[in-house]
Amino acid sequence: MAWREWESTSTSDLVWPEPLTLPQRIQRSLTFWTAILPVIFRYQLLQAQFALPGASRTSPEEQARAWERLHDEGSEAVCATISQLRGFYSKSAQLIGSRPDLFPKQYCSKLAPFQDSAPAMDGALLVRVVESELGAPLPELFSAFDAEPLGSASVAQVHRAVLRSTGQVVAVKVQRPAVEPLMLGDVANLLALAERTRGSLAVDYYVVFSELQSQLRNEFDFALEAASMTRVADLMDAAPGGAPLFVPRPVPGLISKRCLVMDFVPGTPLSRLADEMARRGISADSAAAKLVARKLLRALTDAYSIMLLQEGFIHGDPHGTKAWHAIDALVPLN
Repeated sequence: MAWREWESTSTSDLVWPEPLTLPQRIQRSLTFWTAILPVIFRYQLLQAQFALPGASRTSPEEQARAWERLHDEGSEAVCATISQLRGFYSKSAQLIGSRPDLFPKQYCSKLAPFQDSAPAMDGALLVRVVESELGAPLPELFSAFDAEPLGSASVAQVHRAVLRSTGQVVAVKVQRPAVEPLMLGDVANLLALAERTRGSLAVDYYVVFSELQSQLRNEFDFALEAASMTRVADLMDAAPGGAPLFVPRPVPGLISKRCLVMDFVPGTPLSRLADEMARRGISADSAAAKLVARKLLRALTDAYSIMLLQEGFIHGDPHGTKAWHAIDALVPLN
């Protein structure tokens, strides 16, 4: 990824995003329900058809094909709606895309790209957020700043940078302005949707989205996130035999509610690990791939055992472990 010295950007004429007005919130809700209600109706209609007395004449294979067709069409509609609205719907897409154990495969495959592919903030707006949150001009804080984000999700995006004071390479997490009220309104819609489908789907998604709602407010406070990171990092560092899970630490003095500077740690997300191994010539059924899988599972199991049984405090968003780099030990980097 290209590096460059940061060039100062004038933000005097920048329009700061404001929370949605009541008419905008109503329009957003109407857009959501107009797209989603027909999908719900079709699922309920198909379920009712197969519950009729004469439905026994339809073979299990035919019923399975009917459900598959509906999953294909429904996932297309849901993906298009989320792409249009973003906000908390993108957050929900991230959940769905990573849980094939809870959702049909069509939804998981179509929504998986929402993990880190949200549109990036405008560069001038990014500068404005960082400078207002950290209380200094960007060039005074960083000697280099990557203009392209490493990842851009529903709540925030992350950039690689170099601290001017120490030369340390860091990750800078920047929250999107006005995202909190937007998301809280969206989750209310999803809860209403989940409540209307209770009993008609294999999984009670009302419970899932209720838990998301209860935890959502914490995601908007990066100072709280920094405290949690430090607590878990201390716990991992004190583990007998060495830390099984690496937890980046925040940089003191560069922590605010909407901007968080932390250790930069290279690694491969689990969602891309198979592709990365394939790129290096490691087949999925090879001994090397199985070794990587065992090391990953061992590292995560050890780390969560420590968190659960020793501290009772869980880091819910692990991105990298020592096992991430097991492929580097097996196959040299190209």
